[in-house]
Amino acid sequence: MKSRTHVTFFGIIGAMLLIASPALSQIPRLSLPAVPSECTLENCNQRPNCACCFNFGIGCAGGGSSGSSGSGTTRTGDGGSCFIAGTLVQMEDGSTKAIETLTAGDRVMGNSGVNTVVGMETPKLGARLLYAFNGGKAFVTSEHPFMTQDGWKSIDPDATAHENPALRVGRLQTGDIIITRSASIRITSITEHIGAAESLTYNPLLDGDHTYFADDYLVHNKDGGSDGGGGDGGGGGG
Repeated sequence: MKSRTHVTFFGIIGAMLLIASPALSQIPRLSLPAVPSECTLENCNQRPNCACCFNFGIGCAGGGSSGSSGSGTTRTGDGGSCFIAGTLVQMEDGSTKAIETLTAGDRVMGNSGVNTVVGMETPKLGARLLYAFNGGKAFVTSEHPFMTQDGWKSIDPDATAHENPALRVGRLQTGDIIITRSASIRITSITEHIGAAESLTYNPLLDGDHTYFADDYLVHNKDGGSDGGGGDGGGGGG
C-alpha cells in the first residue's frame, strides 16, 4: 500500500508539470541591460561613484561589514571617502565655504599652501555609515584620512588603501590627536550613525598636496599619494 501511494503521488506531480509547461513557456524573459564598455573594474575602482557602480555594481568601494563604534569597519556603500553637505572648507582668503558649493577653480588652504579644486565627486551615502568625533555631529565616512600627530589615519584604513594605495594610513582611534587649523584635538570618542541613504556626500578633487581643512580638520582627498608634509601615516593600515 505504501509503495502504491508513492507511485500515485509522483504520477500526479508529473501530470501537473506536463499541463503547466506550455504556460510556463509563455512567461516573458527579463532582458538585462548591457554593461557599458567603460564599466571596467579598473575604471570604477578609480571613480567608485560612477554610474557603473550604481547601476551595475561594478567597482563599488567602501566594502566591509557593519561593526561596532570605532571598529574601523563599514557597510558596503555607493562611494568613496566623503563628507556630508554643510561641512565647511577653509578657503585661500581665510573664509569658509560649504563643501557642496565648491566648484572647479576654487582655491582652498592645504597643509603646504593653497590647492585648487579640479573636480568634485558626489556619491549617495547609500548604506555607508557616518562618524562623529567627541560627541559632535556625524559628518564623515570611514575611509577619509585625517592628519594626526602620528601621520595620516582613518577609521577604516583598509578601505582607504583600496581608494588610495599610494597613501600610507594608520587606524584612527580614541587617544589619537588630530591636527586642526587652530589647534590639536585629542579623540575621546568615535561614534557611528546611520544617515539618509539618498543623501549626497562630497569629495573634492584637488591639485597640489591634495589636502584641505574640513570643519577645521586637516584632511586628505582620495587622489594622489602625497603625504602633505605630515609624516609616514602611522605605519600603514593597522
